[in-house]
Amino acid sequence: MDSGTFLSKRGEQYALPANKNKLLGILGDVWHPVNNPTGYFNMGVAENTLMHKELLEYISAKKLTVDGAIFGYGDSFSGSHRLKDVLAAFLTQYFRTVRPIQAADLAITSGVSAAIEACAFTLGDVDDGVLLAQPFYKAFPYNLSNRPGLRPVFVSFSGEDPLGPHSSEKYEQALLGALEQGIRVKALLLCNPHNPLEGACASRHILISYMKLCQKYNLHILSDEIYGLSCWENPETPEAPGFHSVLSINPHGIINPALVHVLWGISKACTPSTTWI
Repeated sequence: MDSGTFLSKRGEQYALPANKNKLLGILGDVWHPVNNPTGYFNMGVAENTLMHKELLEYISAKKLTVDGAIFGYGDSFSGSHRLKDVLAAFLTQYFRTVRPIQAADLAITSGVSAAIEACAFTLGDVDDGVLLAQPFYKAFPYNLSNRPGLRPVFVSFSGEDPLGPHSSEKYEQALLGALEQGIRVKALLLCNPHNPLEGACASRHILISYMKLCQKYNLHILSDEIYGLSCWENPETPEAPGFHSVLSINPHGIINPALVHVLWGISKACTPSTTWI
């Protein structure tokens, strides 16, 4: 009997060969000079391999101590209080937030993709739209639509800088176009620093323009800042803006703070094998 008959219609759709994640085949056949010389040399995934040696030495030298509480169900379904207390202080310092982040402000997921999906699921209904600038990280449409059922509303910049002075106008044009098609737009998904545009950052002025746009149309701004701690000055582009978190901008008179959501994870600054955030 065909095993597909035991699945739901959604399950059957996900099981189609065309929907298989091709990246899994690459990750399972990684190049090695001796053990697998014909494997893939993957240049499409950002992994911080340069610090593996230091991380291994640091962790090996530490005498990590734990208490029995970690073996239970924990004290929260959105991350332990202990973890969120530490993260709140960490992000407050390094993202230079306008006010101290509180543990209650945080929710822990199994990665930023999971966080985007959770935001999409809770902030919009099926067939609602999310503004998404082109080009974009390839998983974004999947994160928004696969389970949450939201529609990416793609924003084209016609050769202009997607983080440039007129980018907010392009977002508004795409929003109005979606409304004409009967699509209710609920959010703007921002990637800052930008992937795949080599970590280009939006200036403080541009971020404020996005926040004002979201306030004008009552949109949530989802700011994926996973590369926020992976930026350095480039002597070849000294005038390029550095990284600013939207949390470093005072929302007073700009946007309702309830519409602002920041997503960050340790997989770029540290290691993806311990992706808890």
